[in-house]
Amino acid sequence: QLLSHHGGVRHFTDDDDTSIRGEVARLEETVARFGSEKLLFAPGDRSAYSSAGYVVLGCALESVGGLPYFDL
Repeated sequence: QLLSHHGGVRHFTDDDDTSIRGEVARLEETVARFGSEKLLFAPGDRSAYSSAGYVVLGCALESVGGLPYFDL
């Protein structure tokens, strides 16, 4: 759902964005930033472009793989 933009997570550059800026390097930081925000909609209900879903999944890959994303 994150990769197909059906996860409900908003995009980094929304006009109302005041807390999510710049690079997110680690899964824990990403979860902390998004964990306090409400989803735009229930996952799977709609679609809305969000590059943040790719950041979350990239950080998860780094965590599991033990290497930087680009090395994986």
